[in-house]
Formats: sequence, structure tokens, C-alpha cells
Amino acid sequence: WLGREEVVEVLSGKSVRCYVGNRDERIGTGEVFDFMRKLADRGYEKGIRSPPHEMVMYSSFGKGGHGTPDHIFQDGAAWLRDMMKDSV
Repeated sequence: WLGREEVVEVLSGKSVRCYVGNRDERIGTGEVFDFMRKLADRGYEKGIRSPPHEMVMYSSFGKGGHGTPDHIFQDGAAWLRDMMKDSV
């Protein structure tokens, strides 16, 4: 398994999108924001002027604010499909 710093290093130059609820108590909205900031900072340090990292925040619901509505899954699948098309 990779540690957090190794994950940041590997992903910092890649397109990354994270989805999180605005009050997710299971994984922590703030922790996701901090992780995404580290990715962007490391990408910038590598010379990537506008690192391709996105965080999509939506209204929390469900147990601990960790529920995910269907349209969020659909959005993520569409984003992944588009990323795969671009890489072919």
C-alpha cells in the first residue's frame, strides 16, 4: 500500500476528481479538501500551472452525510468515460 505522500506524488500530475458531501462525517469533507489541495500544490511544484484536480461538493444526506445520490454516480461515470476517450 502507498502512504498518503506517495499517493500525492503519483496523482499530482494526473487528472483527478473527488466527490464529497458538504458535511460528510465518515471521510471528512475537510480531509478531502486538504488532500486535493496537496495534490494541486504538488502539481504546481512540478511545473503544472493549472493542475487537473477537481473537487465536487454536493449537499450531504444519509448516515453521517455520506450518502451519494444517483446523479453523482452518473456524473462520475460520465467524467471517467470522457477521460478514457481522451486517452485513446
